[in-house]
Amino acid sequence: MPHDHKYTFTAYVLQGAYVHVWRRRADHGEGEFTGNDIRPGIVSIERPGTCYTFGHPLIHQTIMVPGTVTLFMRGPRVKQRSHAALDMLPQADNWPPPSELGKPKHANGQRPVTVEKYRAMRSQLIESGLIDAIPGTVETR
Repeated sequence: MPHDHKYTFTAYVLQGAYVHVWRRRADHGEGEFTGNDIRPGIVSIERPGTCYTFGHPLIHQTIMVPGTVTLFMRGPRVKQRSHAALDMLPQADNWPPPSELGKPKHANGQRPVTVEKYRAMRSQLIESGLIDAIPGTVETR
């Protein structure tokens, strides 16, 4: 779904790929918007080695292939909240079941990563060759 962010960020694609649709505002504003307020801008395929910076007022959407790994570096928050074209959401009966239901959130709205999830992500990065295992760690025993 087309959306903006509360912050500017830089992304670097390490593995995999995704279709990236950069949108432009047709209403020349910021804040809330609908599908009628945006127009397609640039459509690109982001592959390993791609690096870009995306400003907080911009609108985009992405479709990732399985196994995509991106290094995501966000800047400071400059808006209270992000926005999305909610009228473009699929009907609720088509949504996947919530995976984070009942899990606590940090004060700033982010969900903490569990130790198990961290270890699984780290193992996946080691197995894919994106990072090296450190001798003596759980993943190398």
